[in-house]
Amino acid sequence: MIKTMKEKMTMFIAAMLFVLALAPAVKAEASVYQTTASKTDATITWNGDSSSSLKGWIVYVNGQQVTTLAPNVTSYKLTGLTEGNPYAVQVYSAYKYTYSTDYSYYSEGKTIVRTTPSKVKTTDVLWKKTDYIEIYAQDPNIYTVSGNNYKYADGFEIIVKDKKGKKKKTFDSYNSTYYGGADEYFKAPSALKNKGMQYTVRAYIKLDNGTKVYGDAVTKVAVPQAKITGKIKSVGGGKYKVTWKKISGASGYTIYRTSNKGKSFKKVKKVGKNTTSITIKKSYMNSSKKGIVIVANGVKIGKKKYNSIKSYYTYTY
Repeated sequence: MIKTMKEKMTMFIAAMLFVLALAPAVKAEASVYQTTASKTDATITWNGDSSSSLKGWIVYVNGQQVTTLAPNVTSYKLTGLTEGNPYAVQVYSAYKYTYSTDYSYYSEGKTIVRTTPSKVKTTDVLWKKTDYIEIYAQDPNIYTVSGNNYKYADGFEIIVKDKKGKKKKTFDSYNSTYYGGADEYFKAPSALKNKGMQYTVRAYIKLDNGTKVYGDAVTKVAVPQAKITGKIKSVGGGKYKVTWKKISGASGYTIYRTSNKGKSFKKVKKVGKNTTSITIKKSYMNSSKKGIVIVANGVKIGKKKYNSIKSYYTYTY
């Protein structure tokens, strides 16, 4: 019996539907998320699948298989990791279909898992001459892949305190690619002007759920350099008179000179706490390469005493 075109089309569609019923649906790649982090552990989660053909999950870390999991498991805790290290993690699903003797594997997504950042080691404070303070903190765990450097921390918490430890400012600073860490610039509150401060810095990573996980905090101190005030006056005889502002709590001041743009310093003189001016040779500060700094000595911050840093040297043209 000759079949009509309509019957042939109906049979063709039925056959195609049968084939499609046997074939697995094309899986879209799912996402893998990091949900916890510590110094040595991290947890990942991913989207589940209720299909009866799903036989399990396979987890890879840095290209190496680390575990096989049951179909109903959708999270895994990575252990034995190293603080401040990134790990490339990928999850695969394994399916076994009734029409096939082989397994089908699908990538469920990949992510970079991070443990908590290490303690910040490198920080710096610049006391600007205009009563502004600049704080730097370097990313403690910048890592290299194929010759390229990548930042590790997502940001930094910086807490600025006065000499007695009272909190004055808190910053949530993003990780600057340009600086390789944090960079905060702010006007010094009155509690810090010509005094000194403590500051605490800790790096953090931000998990996929928005949670911030912090590394250990480091606390440091900084004493401002004595600021030279007014015009440096010539007093004849090849000499200048230099005047500066007092630093609160200083036991005295040490004057240093430089002849190589602040790369090294030589001591000129040490004076008492009530002295705020000195006469020096013009030759100590008569070019952009030569200059002087006034360091405040013995400023008490917390329970210890500190000298100010040599952030800037002053010179004449």
